Amino acid sequence: MIVVTSFFVACWMPFQFWSVVVLCGPILPSPTLYHAFSVIASINLCANPFIYASGQYRHLATSCVGWLCRLIRRENRVAELSVQQAGTGTNRLTTNT
Repeated sequence: MIVVTSFFVACWMPFQFWSVVVLCGPILPSPTLYHAFSVIASINLCANPFIYASGQYRHLATSCVGWLCRLIRRENRVAELSVQQAGTGTNRLTTNT
């Protein structure tokens, strides 16, 4: 998370600083600076997927794979249980009213 946060601050700080200076100071807004800082801020949006996919977060990938495997195994168990219950004549989905 340090990499993601640092990159976010580095990309957005110039734009935010320029915005505060323009709003509070006697400096006239420059369209060139506005567009340059906007492009730098937009780079953060484009770079985030690459930062996450760069291998810095291997534990996240392994936990997601484990979660998907458990989900698939549970789905198979539920299917097997419903087949077994159909054979015995019991149904868990019906409620007595």
